[in-house]
Amino acid sequence: RCVEVAPEGLAGVDLIPDPYNEEADWNDLRGWCDRLASAGLGLTVHAGEFSTANLAAALSAPGVTRIGHGVHVADRPDLVEAVVKRDVALEICITSNVVLGAVDSYEDHPIKRLLDYSIDLSINTDDPIHFQTGIGQEYEIAHRLGLSEVDLRRITESAIRHSFTTDDRRARLLKSV
Repeated sequence: RCVEVAPEGLAGVDLIPDPYNEEADWNDLRGWCDRLASAGLGLTVHAGEFSTANLAAALSAPGVTRIGHGVHVADRPDLVEAVVKRDVALEICITSNVVLGAVDSYEDHPIKRLLDYSIDLSINTDDPIHFQTGIGQEYEIAHRLGLSEVDLRRITESAIRHSFTTDDRRARLLKSV
């Protein structure tokens, strides 16, 4: 259905492998990624939130330009290299990662390390009602964790560059930062 409605304005799809916390069978998932990307859809894959499971497979799948969460990329240099080489952005949800136990505490969150590795990031809320947060609060937390205003601007620009929107809208948004 996503392929069918892509011409009507659907811009992207978020895939979650099953199982999520262990390596999934990517034979069918790769086919779906290829089909969705061929339809012009942006692809996010949830992976690497609680372990490195599914990260290598997601990074080798066709059309994937974003990884939902991906905080455990920081655990392995080969994954850091693959993310940078493929120009994949990580969608970072600091509060969600702490509340769900993906990281032990705010202070242990690897967002600064990921940025230092030159990985493109976006800051997100995940589920703002459930986690009682908003995008402004997530940016404040990132700042308290040591990210400068320059870092936060870089993250915002990265989020825009990796957004599933038109080139014209992307250019207008980048100009406004």
